[in-house]
Amino acid sequence: MFPFFPGDIVRYFAAICLFWLVVMPPGFVLGWSANLLGFRTKAPLFRLYTATALGISVPPILMYLCWSLGSMRAVWVLYGFFWAVFILLLAFRKLHLIDLFPPRVEFFLAAGWIVLVGLTVLDLRLGDGVYINWASIDHSFRTSLIQALRNTNVLPTSNPFFFPGHPVPFRYHYFWFMLAAFVQVIGGGFIGARDALFASIAWSGLAIVAVAALFLPGYDLPGHDLLGHEKSNLALWRRRTWLAAGFMSITGLDLIPDGLIALFVSLSQRRFFLPFGDFEFWNGDGQVTSWLGSCVWVPNHVGGLVCGCTGVLLLLWAYRSPERSSSISASLLAGLAFASAAGCSIYVVFVFLVALAALFVAGVLLRNKQLMITLSLAGVTAFIAALPYLHELKAAQAGTPFAVLRPRTFGPVFWFMHGTPSTLDAKGVLAMLLCLPLNYALELGFFAAVGLYKFKQMRNKDLDSTDRVLLFLLIAGVLIGSFLASVALPHNDLGWRAMLVPQFVLLLWAVEWAENIALPAFSTRTLFRGVTGAIVVLGLIGLTGTVCDAALLRFYAVAIDYHRGTSPNRDLSAGLGQRTAELRAIYTEALTSLPASSLVQQEPAVLDAVQQGIYSSWASAERGREYGPSYGGDRVVYSQTEGLLRPVFEQPVDPEYVSRVCAGSHIGAFVVQDLDPAWRQPGSWIWSVPPVYSGKHARAFTCADILRTAPTAAR
Repeated sequence: MFPFFPGDIVRYFAAICLFWLVVMPPGFVLGWSANLLGFRTKAPLFRLYTATALGISVPPILMYLCWSLGSMRAVWVLYGFFWAVFILLLAFRKLHLIDLFPPRVEFFLAAGWIVLVGLTVLDLRLGDGVYINWASIDHSFRTSLIQALRNTNVLPTSNPFFFPGHPVPFRYHYFWFMLAAFVQVIGGGFIGARDALFASIAWSGLAIVAVAALFLPGYDLPGHDLLGHEKSNLALWRRRTWLAAGFMSITGLDLIPDGLIALFVSLSQRRFFLPFGDFEFWNGDGQVTSWLGSCVWVPNHVGGLVCGCTGVLLLLWAYRSPERSSSISASLLAGLAFASAAGCSIYVVFVFLVALAALFVAGVLLRNKQLMITLSLAGVTAFIAALPYLHELKAAQAGTPFAVLRPRTFGPVFWFMHGTPSTLDAKGVLAMLLCLPLNYALELGFFAAVGLYKFKQMRNKDLDSTDRVLLFLLIAGVLIGSFLASVALPHNDLGWRAMLVPQFVLLLWAVEWAENIALPAFSTRTLFRGVTGAIVVLGLIGLTGTVCDAALLRFYAVAIDYHRGTSPNRDLSAGLGQRTAELRAIYTEALTSLPASSLVQQEPAVLDAVQQGIYSSWASAERGREYGPSYGGDRVVYSQTEGLLRPVFEQPVDPEYVSRVCAGSHIGAFVVQDLDPAWRQPGSWIWSVPPVYSGKHARAFTCADILRTAPTAAR
């Protein structure tokens, strides 16, 4: 049997192609019309990278404004305009077909990444079981959000995890998922929310490489390139881009603590056992996620990074441009890119906000008028464009602070302390502060060594404008990630995602280290000697770590079925493969006749119904205590609704009780698992109502059948 579903593969690649329609035509139109970054005079590959960065960074805020102030029809008008102008540019030969396709090496690198993502995230079939990737823990949330956006005519969308009889406005940084939802809309009924999510994961990685390439020196312009680097040939620039793409496969030294912990647990249990489903889990709130992990788990935050970095590129272009009109247009579009970044990741854009605010203060102190004007114009544009979205977030905030002052935790030491990160005493705070150097040494590994190399170089030469901006970004990201923590959810998302910005800076500096140190050492066969050799070994450990991370993401669900792994989520316990196969059949086959406006309900009193999130096309009255009221809604009402729903899954109620729940809500179907107490009670309603699907681990019932079984209750 083929290990993947053929339909999944076809829809995945179709969604990637549709994503091209959403990203590339707007990028080409914006680049050519405003001649951003000198677009019109550049090489085809440069145009391709620029179009990728612009197409991801500017349209999201425009889409949001059209969608929230107008409707989905306005979004169609916006993209219809982009597509029409793009076709005209091709027709009048302002753009050429060569601009649309990468050279052979870049094509195979991109194709390899797309295949790797597909192998990592698509459902795996082994025997009669279906095994999800381990990032489905998060994909469950993101797929539900994309589906909710797809069903929304006017933003904001309603909370897909909580429907107390009326729509509850949803609060989240969801701009990235608007792109995925629009891909789903374009695809009609063929592309599902999960297909669009997987395509967005692949595109987030492609976009990071594209924007990194734009920061690297080597454009074929006379004199200097747009960032002030001295002229280099195109071949050298392409090689630097390949190096950047290659270095994205390196993570920190997680292999060492992960391996030691797995060894200790395996010895204590006298069997091979994997305690974590992700390579970063060993360090809890102190983790610095690998590039692969960030793209797979949180493509929206990676998208926010792309938007912010594109905004910085446009600011540098505006600052250096001798033409006033070019400087103004670049500053305005930089502001739109930062507004998009805020909607993709409020945590990542916070780093850019702090860094650019510090840069503005430096401009004031140095009386740099051009810098102050450029930053002011971009800042005002970003604020005005993002104001409706910021108002939407503030209206639903419910008094939770954005961040609190708290040091970054270090897992191996924190385990021996009582309480949570929010309850650390003075000794705990001091311990975490003292552990910061070791924390970053393990989490960054190779890139920490590259950073030390760069700081040593800085002492011996003056920094150009690009390196100054990158240094501000690095310092802002490290300070925020080290001393601030978000509290809206149990985990420190701010600390995790703020580090994406320093990681990007270190990625660029790694290319410089490779050119100045590693490649000359390789040519003289001294690559593994001295300090250079030590750094190379760190890189090899990081590369091995990324390979292991991909393997864990792919196969940890299989390990659970063979009792070689564990999960705090009861829906991801032993028997996972067969249970997932049955739930997939329920949501993709048995319930397809339900209207899109119906609700489908599983047991509400669990952490999250993961399989429901990744396969279902319907919202829930309640789903997941972590998700339900956290993103919009009254917690008291949530608890009351949960009290009405829990007996359906936990007590031996009769069909009349369930029919009253059906009649008093928008629920169209119930899905009950063998993990629910009602399954194990012979007098439960689930044994007297005919199911639309019955399996070893799950049964599905429509409210229409329930009401027919207990008609008196309906009246």
